[in-house]
Amino acid sequence: MLKEIENLLKFKSNLLKQKYNNELLMAAIFDSSINGVDWIKSKSFSPSRAAANYSFLYILFRVLDDICPKSIIEFGMGQTSKLTSQYVFNKNQDAKLTIIEHNKIWIDIFKSKLSLNSNIKIENLETSVENYKSHKVIIYKNLQDIIKYTKYDLMIIDGIGAEKYSRIYVLDLIPNNINKDSFVIILDDYDRDGERNTAKEIIMKLKNNNIPFERTEFSGVKSQLIFCSPNLKFLQTI
Repeated sequence: MLKEIENLLKFKSNLLKQKYNNELLMAAIFDSSINGVDWIKSKSFSPSRAAANYSFLYILFRVLDDICPKSIIEFGMGQTSKLTSQYVFNKNQDAKLTIIEHNKIWIDIFKSKLSLNSNIKIENLETSVENYKSHKVIIYKNLQDIIKYTKYDLMIIDGIGAEKYSRIYVLDLIPNNINKDSFVIILDDYDRDGERNTAKEIIMKLKNNNIPFERTEFSGVKSQLIFCSPNLKFLQTI
């Protein structure tokens, strides 16, 4: 029994080391990728375990820079918002960005760090607890009043979570609010059970609505699962 415990601890230690090595690699790739990019005026990013990590920032940067989405919805205001807001403010002023955040105090503190114009909307929505498959989940109240029938090219699924089915509110955007011809969905914290369960529900929802998709995982100290339309399959290899 003691030997089994030692082996388990060694495995976990090696896994943690690998995650941090991946994070260091993604940090170097992200920093070199944004070097000289003229639309990123402010490079004051502060990745951490509680915020977006470098693999998240890197894949988001590549989506914004390479694909140039026209309509973006972002759940959870934070480090990624520094990228999305600069993208709309400096690179694609015809694009529209909606940031959903439940914490009004955080909005008041953080919004000064963002580049804002009339095409960038910050929506403060309250949350509520509901049941999904007999499990407690957290959703945004009145979300449909905000998104209505907008078709999004990019969905950034972060923000509030839950234990069994985390960020399950993404299902409310499929199929009516997804640009089926060309889309990207970034689900953060895919290394956690709650997000993995939600990913399975996303796959089922896409399949049930006959929406073709590809998917791939990016990892640093945390992981992200990327869903995209087949025309954007190249994201699997960047």
